[in-house]
Amino acid sequence: MKLFIFSQNVWALFSFVWMSKPLELISYCRNAFHFQAICKDSRIVPGAATTEIELDQYAIAKFAESFEMVPKTLAKNAGLNAMEIISSLYAEHASGNTKVGLDLEEGRCKDVSTLNIWDLHITKFFALKYAADAACTVLRVDQIIMGKLAGGPSKRDQPAGMDED
Repeated sequence: MKLFIFSQNVWALFSFVWMSKPLELISYCRNAFHFQAICKDSRIVPGAATTEIELDQYAIAKFAESFEMVPKTLAKNAGLNAMEIISSLYAEHASGNTKVGLDLEEGRCKDVSTLNIWDLHITKFFALKYAADAACTVLRVDQIIMGKLAGGPSKRDQPAGMDED
């Protein structure tokens, strides 16, 4: 194997030319890619899908946290302290009282099944489904916008006398 390095500028660009077998070349290119990545950011994370699972758990937690807006809005509209209400709801649900909700008349958390406060399952199901779909759509559109150049007119296509702003 022979390695030739051509430098055009000490700080800018190096061109590598390998004279070797194709499989060796692929291996060296992978190593060069890893070397380039390490030069940019040398931090490491565990491999074997551990990071992806943790990110998945983080995304699920943040998505679930976004649903705090419902009790927070209910509490604020009733003139209650939203953070106290949410903390008390989390505490009740953590202790196994899954039917505890916000009683707006008394301004505290109670078992809402005894108060005959019910929601349709299908309403909650589609609210969650469409919230997730909306979030995915926003992310997809954001990726498309960031991935494509804008399709507006170029500078040479502008009529005479138009500002650059």
